[in-house]
Amino acid sequence: MNRLRWTAIKAYERLGWPGLLGLSTLLVTAMFYAVAIRPLYRNLQSIESRGSEDRQRQLDRLNARLAEENKPAREYAAFLDYFATKEMLPDRLTTIFNAAKRAGLTLGQADYQLNDAGNLPLREFRVTLPVSGNYTVIRRFVAAILVAIPSAALEQIRFQRRKIGDPAVEAEIRFTIYSPATP
Repeated sequence: MNRLRWTAIKAYERLGWPGLLGLSTLLVTAMFYAVAIRPLYRNLQSIESRGSEDRQRQLDRLNARLAEENKPAREYAAFLDYFATKEMLPDRLTTIFNAAKRAGLTLGQADYQLNDAGNLPLREFRVTLPVSGNYTVIRRFVAAILVAIPSAALEQIRFQRRKIGDPAVEAEIRFTIYSPATP
């Protein structure tokens, strides 16, 4: 204890009361920094890191919301890609005629009509086919066309048998093949 007292007296003699005041201010400032400022600085850093995580979460939510808002546009584009383009219509007709040939059906003269699909951005390509053959074969032919051409719809089918016992049936089949309306 004497040694500490002796050191304090020597420091006072060398520095004087203004020097001791300055030294004690320095010591109090260092302690204040260690006790108050440093913990607040650490707290600020943790808040900033949480803030960047929150900003990232908000950004992710915003991106998800934007993706949801664009989803109808993507779905609409995919919907239109589903249909046959105008250039593909001859290939679709070839598919129909080849399927009739494979089924052994007799085709009459076909009627073709291209129309707008009302409010939809689609065109309707109507194909009316007079067909004769077995009833079951005609039904399988229609099912095969609807599978082979997904953008086709069976609009109308009419069967007629000339005689009661006649195995051959005459049918008029109307398919509508949808394609995107291009300006």
